Order: sequence, then C-alpha cells, then structure tokens
Amino acid sequence: MRFSDAVKARLTGDAVIRRAAGMIDWTLILTALPAITLQIVFDSRPQHLKGFVSVRPTTVQVDVWADDAATAEGLRDLCIALLVQSAIVDDVQFQRATIDRVAGGPEREQPGAPQRQRGQMFRYSFDITFNHNAS
Repeated sequence: MRFSDAVKARLTGDAVIRRAAGMIDWTLILTALPAITLQIVFDSRPQHLKGFVSVRPTTVQVDVWADDAATAEGLRDLCIALLVQSAIVDDVQFQRATIDRVAGGPEREQPGAPQRQRGQMFRYSFDITFNHNAS
C-alpha cells in the first residue's frame, strides 16, 4: 500500500471522523463541508552508502474545513489524536508522529467562478511528520 493511501485509510477508518467529515481526500476542490484535505509538504529520502534508509519522514499538511470554528477545531483535534499514534495499515508501519505546526481561523473564499453562496468558512490546519516505511 502507498503511504498516501495508508494515511487516508487511517482517517476514513475511524467511524467518528468519517461521520463528522463530508469528504476526506488528498488535495481536492471542496464540494461539501466539513471536509479534510491532505497535502504532502516534505518527503525526504534519506540514504546511506548502501542505499535508501527503510524508515523515512514525511510531513503532511492536514486542513480541516467547516462552516463554523467549533466544528473545524473539534475535527482537527480528533485528527491529531488519531494520527499521532503509531499504527500499522496493511504493510505500512507508522511510528508515533509529531505535530510541527497548528494554525487556523476564518478563511475568506477567493472571488471568481464558480462561487458558492457562502460568505465565510473556517480552516484549521496542522503539519504532522510521520516516520514510516512506505513509498
């Protein structure tokens, strides 16, 4: 299993998060709120003289989107609690992750077509670094 599939599977495999978020996926256009979007920020490939190191760090930005701050913040905290734990998904092994940055607040929609009829939404995001064995 690919790393990106394993991260998404961790989120969609949690019943509470799956019920709370209308959509969970990698870098997409929002069509429903609340939603969780994922994007790889940094994916190093450490090496030594014999080749690549089997466990490597990958930093993912997780954005949680909602119509109100309380929903976005609550869903963000659920995601953090789930994703920092060590886990095994198929053949992907995750060590305990670290949170590198937490940010958020109101997010004005950008003008342009097509526009939704929503004046404001809230985005709470965090960067999380996974040490894992997947490609």
